[in-house]
Amino acid sequence: MTTLQHRLAEVFPEPHARGFKTEIANVCGVTPASVSNWFGNAEKVATISRENAEKLVAHYKLAVAPAWLAEGKEPKYPAEAPRPNRLKDAGAPIVVKALEDDFVAVRRADVRFSNGAGEIFYESDDKPPLVFRMDFLRKLGIRAGKAVVVDSKGISNEPKIRDRSVVLVNAGDHEHLDGDFFAFRYDGELLIKRLERVEGVGILATAENSAFRPKSKLYTDLSDFEVIGRCVWEGAEL
Repeated sequence: MTTLQHRLAEVFPEPHARGFKTEIANVCGVTPASVSNWFGNAEKVATISRENAEKLVAHYKLAVAPAWLAEGKEPKYPAEAPRPNRLKDAGAPIVVKALEDDFVAVRRADVRFSNGAGEIFYESDDKPPLVFRMDFLRKLGIRAGKAVVVDSKGISNEPKIRDRSVVLVNAGDHEHLDGDFFAFRYDGELLIKRLERVEGVGILATAENSAFRPKSKLYTDLSDFEVIGRCVWEGAEL
């Protein structure tokens, strides 16, 4: 069974954001000190009340079951509610959950974007959303409804994007290919690479890892090439 701290970290990846624990305290009707213990003191706090878990799930529109969040009891997802929208295929539009107050529950699509040679995915469920501060997303230039978190797998972009990290993608920024990291789809493959448009020729994709082969690939047939968005943030366990 996972600890309370691991479960909270799964749905709230930025617990130390300014004002966040105070907001949770207000939502649940407890003190900020109590919330700090929820997130950081596994020896002192192993569970939270079912009532508080229900308040968090309702307020932040979390996709997990209150009993799982409170006590780690399975099932993780509520039996009476369907899992979040499914990606019908690898090229389906990616959207996010609605904004609420000062924080945003960003959809975490359960698809793995390859940091390597590419993997093919056609259908997958969503994972529980990750919560970010609204001003943090604005600072990154992400407009409402244009963020998604995806998992990254592989070493082609290390050390910038680590294997098995999560990546925040700005789906509203996919036209100006200037050498930054972008998530994209080509012929069923979901990939993350540095993209640069070569006028009159195509799109050049380059891996960050100098030891990765092939380091670069030029896509000239763009009939099945879709840029999903610019990668703007990466997070991983230490």
